[in-house]
Amino acid sequence: MNLRLLKPLRVCIAMAFFLPTALLFLDIWETGARAIADKLLFLQFVPSALKFLNHPAAGAAGFIVVLMITLMFGRVYCSAICPLGIFQDLITRLFSNRAKVRGKRRRPGRYKYSAPRSILRYAVLIATLLLFFSGSGLLLNLLDPFSGFGRIFSNLFRPLVITLNNLGTPLAEALGIHAFYRVQWQVYTPVALGVALVTLGTVGWMSARHGRLYCNTLCPVGTLLGLVSKFSLVKIGIDAGSCRSCGRCEQVCKAGCIDVKTKSVDAGRCVSCFNCLSVCPDQAMVFRPGFQPNSLSDRQIRHRRDTARDRRNFMLALAAGGLGLTAGRAHSAPETLPVQTRPTTIPENKTSPLSPPGSVSLARYTAICTACHLCVSACPSRVLVPSIFSFGLSGMMQPQMDFNAGHCNYDC
Repeated sequence: MNLRLLKPLRVCIAMAFFLPTALLFLDIWETGARAIADKLLFLQFVPSALKFLNHPAAGAAGFIVVLMITLMFGRVYCSAICPLGIFQDLITRLFSNRAKVRGKRRRPGRYKYSAPRSILRYAVLIATLLLFFSGSGLLLNLLDPFSGFGRIFSNLFRPLVITLNNLGTPLAEALGIHAFYRVQWQVYTPVALGVALVTLGTVGWMSARHGRLYCNTLCPVGTLLGLVSKFSLVKIGIDAGSCRSCGRCEQVCKAGCIDVKTKSVDAGRCVSCFNCLSVCPDQAMVFRPGFQPNSLSDRQIRHRRDTARDRRNFMLALAAGGLGLTAGRAHSAPETLPVQTRPTTIPENKTSPLSPPGSVSLARYTAICTACHLCVSACPSRVLVPSIFSFGLSGMMQPQMDFNAGHCNYDC
């Protein structure tokens, strides 16, 4: 197979996932995209994992499929399935094109090899897992790439689509086009808007300036899949005999994981974008079995051996800590949700926030919901609104039913 075809194939697969997923959050005209939502969201890592942990079933095993794909081909999920990862590529392309329009030659030498920020990314992963096993999903909800993507599109881009629709509807009617209609605004909370803006600003700046820096520092899913991809059966590598160190592969590597000097590729940070395969003039970039190393010096061999040992120690310590926290949580008292109260002259019987229909119970809802706000976008009567701390700090921004905002059609 011609390796240069892998990049266009990856782009086609990425668009096949990205466009329908974006439409789930922006579909204000009820085009029927949500009918295939289960199929689209099956491979989203964190929602699938939480659903599987709560109720193991084949329909919730998408994260296992992602792990198997990663173990075989590396972090394909990050470049072809994850909507936030694809969104970062679009931002990168946008700023690259703007630089060309302004006459700046940013493409050659735009990226270069950077040392892995291992302390930061592993610290974020460990903190996320420790909080999750201790009963708090705060960091997981904030850093989950799918949830971050959902909050950006639901709280920032969806209002823009509604505004354009409502402004364009009178013009369409004047032209005799009656396919459009005015759409009611949903209820927005300042905290949800603020978190979405911070997420967009952080992801946007990192991707515009440093490619996939967010995926290799702050994203716990990227860090976890990076650990798995180090053992993948097929990896991108450099044929040291054919490479003449022209540096083109390093210049287009969004992850900054290609080191031309040592002719090595950091498999843990490579997001399988295949940019390097399409630009190498000598076809020195290869997609080969992971057990075939480059010709390495003694120093590089010792470094890799020490790195592998440190990685094993890290995984053992993480597993031990997770088992300990899980056991402690199992023997602790059952967690109670905070009572939502406010000053009033009439006593209220409300003892807890109202979770959406179909959530079965508050315990199940808070254990699975990642606050992606897809249900808020889908609610036809606008009764679902993002909460602040109604479900506690760990359930920050999880949607609740607000009957002051609308009514609920339970059979919608």
